[in-house]
Amino acid sequence: MPITKFLSRIIVFTIPLTFLFSFELFLPLTIFTYRPYEALLFQKDGMRFIPNQTVQMISEGDLCAHTRYAIPKNECWITDSLGFRNDCFLCDPDVCIIGDSFMAGLSLHQDSTLTNTLNRKANGLMRFYCMAPVTLSDFKHLLDLQVIHKPKVVIFSIVERCNPPALCDLSCRYESNRYSVLKCKLTRRYCPKYLVSTLTKKFFQSCPQSPVNEKMFFYDTTNIQGTYMAVENARIIQTYKNFCDSLSIDFIFLPMPNKETVYFDEVPFAEQPCYLFDLAKELDHAGIENINTLEIYNHFRANSDKRIYHFDDTHWNWNAVDIISDTIMARLSVRFVVSKYE
Repeated sequence: MPITKFLSRIIVFTIPLTFLFSFELFLPLTIFTYRPYEALLFQKDGMRFIPNQTVQMISEGDLCAHTRYAIPKNECWITDSLGFRNDCFLCDPDVCIIGDSFMAGLSLHQDSTLTNTLNRKANGLMRFYCMAPVTLSDFKHLLDLQVIHKPKVVIFSIVERCNPPALCDLSCRYESNRYSVLKCKLTRRYCPKYLVSTLTKKFFQSCPQSPVNEKMFFYDTTNIQGTYMAVENARIIQTYKNFCDSLSIDFIFLPMPNKETVYFDEVPFAEQPCYLFDLAKELDHAGIENINTLEIYNHFRANSDKRIYHFDDTHWNWNAVDIISDTIMARLSVRFVVSKYE
């Protein structure tokens, strides 16, 4: 076969592939995703989301997207220069909120995230800054790099199904540039993945649906933590408090219950999983300030028909954010009013 003919065939074969892989470089970030979280995922040198972005779209929950049970949500996401979901970067916040996707506010509008809700309710008395989804090790590293200054309070949150990781040393720089963002868009291959999913009609794995409420979907109806893990996890959380104490930072632990635990009667479970109550007892015994989120939710459910988690999503809705933000404000207001007049 002549070399020119061979090369022409290679070119003809590669042009469609090249077009397919480079196509999304010139399109909006959200064109091949069903929610902003996926559109902004970055994972570059410590950053979780593409920095300095404003993205708005009609999204669907993570449990039954592209089904008749999906509930459209108007989501706006704003990321700061570190790739965290904040209206703007704060190098010297009064309170750092560190946690997972709950703290990042998946399925919530930018105005309804816990951080922005708290900033609105604080009305200038204190300034909140969100670092999520990250661990306390990221917070420690950002302090060491002097990217952020020491806050007065750290609120650390983690969802019930996950164990808090041990503190460790990191080496990332939390830096990005124009080319790293372009490389991310080019290599993530959302376009071909989207086409394959569309052609095969396989968007997600089937998630458990409640047999007593057809609108309600769950993430995992088998993952229930035990008393043993409450003891072990309390020991890890104690190291978090010790670290904060060494820097004269107040530490508060904020657990996020699994949706299955809050709505155990719709899974259904015979009784409510008790891991978070066991963990609260361990933390109280160790003198670690914590918010008993599950107890607050149970009290709310006993007195209201309003939902606090999305039907079609793993995460909390604004009703839950409102409840917990009031609790946090009650805990912190006395601290900051006193320090203001000292």
